Amino acid sequence: MSDRGDSSQGRSILFHEGMHWLASADPGARPTWLNEGLAEMFSTFERRPDTVNFGKPIPWHVYQLRTYNLLPMADLLSQRGSLLEKENLTQMFYAQSWLLVHYLWMSNDPGRREQWANYLRIYRTRSPGEAAREVFGEDLSALGRALQVYIGRPTMGYMRLPRPPARSLPESHPAAPLDVQLALGKLALGSADKTLSEAHAVKAEQLAPQSAGVFELQAAIATREHDRQGRVSAARRAVAAGSSDAEMYLLMADDLQRSDSGTDQARQQRIVELCELALKANPRLLQAYGLLLQALPRIEKPSAADEGFIALGRQLFPQESMLTVGAATLARKLGRHDEALAMLDKAIDGGSGFDEFEIDRARTLRSDWLMQDLSAQVDELSRKREFAQIRLRVAEVKPKASGDQAQAYLARLLVQTEITERVTEADRLRGEGKTDPARQIYQALRERTDLPPRMGEYLDRALEALKQPPARKPQK
Repeated sequence: MSDRGDSSQGRSILFHEGMHWLASADPGARPTWLNEGLAEMFSTFERRPDTVNFGKPIPWHVYQLRTYNLLPMADLLSQRGSLLEKENLTQMFYAQSWLLVHYLWMSNDPGRREQWANYLRIYRTRSPGEAAREVFGEDLSALGRALQVYIGRPTMGYMRLPRPPARSLPESHPAAPLDVQLALGKLALGSADKTLSEAHAVKAEQLAPQSAGVFELQAAIATREHDRQGRVSAARRAVAAGSSDAEMYLLMADDLQRSDSGTDQARQQRIVELCELALKANPRLLQAYGLLLQALPRIEKPSAADEGFIALGRQLFPQESMLTVGAATLARKLGRHDEALAMLDKAIDGGSGFDEFEIDRARTLRSDWLMQDLSAQVDELSRKREFAQIRLRVAEVKPKASGDQAQAYLARLLVQTEITERVTEADRLRGEGKTDPARQIYQALRERTDLPPRMGEYLDRALEALKQPPARKPQK
């Protein structure tokens, strides 16, 4: 692009968006503050006769940062762009993101550049909050204070590098006619020109009727037109022709998920196989993980290889709540209840980067599992007459019980335990021939209004039995 005759604002926007495009070549996850801060820093890129420069202070960012309070660093580093949804904070978010990136790159402290590299490495497999605390320390406000000192300095540096000599372009070769038609067909489809895309697809089919690429383009066109039958038919032909396009397997899996053909167990198993083939071709296909997580709980026994795909997804997308919850659900299905609960505990309490809605869903699921496990434990402890242990387990579960329904269940459980314990005591007294204290307990319990129906019936029978004269012992 020419360095002359272009408005500075237009150049800034172009270089900002160009940086986003360049960064997209790396499919690794990056936090929003880093993406926007890096793009803002390179928006000042300029080419001089002997140097290339970038990172010069942006006047409107400097003014805003020196005039208004900074956003809390924990919010900036832990959020996944939710601050951008708050209109009054958008400008400050961009400004402070630029400041943090500029500080890590341009600071006189060489350790800051090392922190930048460490954060990028750790963030790929950890939540935003965890990565931030590990790299910048538990007290993130200290980083905020360092930024305030940095922006308050009278001067700020920028990067100035020698301009490299122009390189000769590599020799070009014409693309194969089939590749040209397929590329033009996809380009037309991306521009929403269905007619032109279909015309290129026809030409491509004439060149190579059984090419996997032709079927892939046909599937893409059918998908754009919401033609379910057409896209699945094309996807199947593409796979049969040797396609390595993950989307083809995903289309077939999605069709099976929507259909009711065959037995449910066989269908779900086939969905799992197709999703895993898609993920082998493209491990970053998030939709494939979603379909896989729907199918795995429905098959009889997921394998270690199945769990391996979910583990890979959690590594590539550490902030995706569905993967964490799905992994926990899978662990629970395989009988690892404590491990499943530990996963949810970490997601809820460990700075997972989940939003409030996702955390509430995880809390509700954890609460449901705790209630299910508690119910089984209470049945076992009741048979053993270990009533104190029941109260202890209820007390342990209560802080994690989510919602009024769960809390009401725990309250009923304590009442039921109290009643059962008193009935057990009365039964023991009656067995020892101490009918009067046994009768007093039975009568006191019978007057309660919170008795379960069957317990009321049991107490009525016990009181009636006490009215009968004791059986005489046989004469010797």
